[in-house]
Amino acid sequence: MLESDILKALAWQESTWLQFKDDGQPLLPKIKIKKGQKIPAMRGLFQISEYWWGRDKRIEHQDHNRVAWQWDYNIATAKEILNLLHGLVLAAYPDESEERKWNRTIKAFHEGGSSINTKRIPDDFWYVLEVREKLKGKLWEKH
Repeated sequence: MLESDILKALAWQESTWLQFKDDGQPLLPKIKIKKGQKIPAMRGLFQISEYWWGRDKRIEHQDHNRVAWQWDYNIATAKEILNLLHGLVLAAYPDESEERKWNRTIKAFHEGGSSINTKRIPDDFWYVLEVREKLKGKLWEKH
C-alpha cells in the first residue's frame, strides 16, 4: 500500500508541490535545455513523463493533457505508477526489508521503471537519498 508521506516526499522532490509556473503554464522539468534539444514532456506535481508512461498499457491514466493541467489527475496518475512499480518490486524482491522495497520503488519512479530488474542496491542512489531526506524532514510542513 502506498504510504502518503512517500507520495508527499516525491511530489516535493519533483516540484516542491507546484503544478503550474507563475505564468499559469504547467510546470516543466528542472533541467537545462540546450538550443534545439528535445526533452520528454514531463508535467506537474510529479513531473510525470509522457515519454516513460505514455506508452505503458498498464497505466490507465493516459490523458497527458490532464496530467499537465489537473493537479488531482496528476496525483492519481502518480499513485497508479507508484502502485504498479511497488507491486513489481514486491514480486521481484519479496525477502527485502520494506524500506529497501520502497527505495527500489522510488528509484524506479525516477528512472521510468527501468531499474526494477537490477540487483543493485538502491539505498545510496542520489535520488533515493534526496527523497528520504525530504521524507525525514517533512519539508512540506515547514513551508
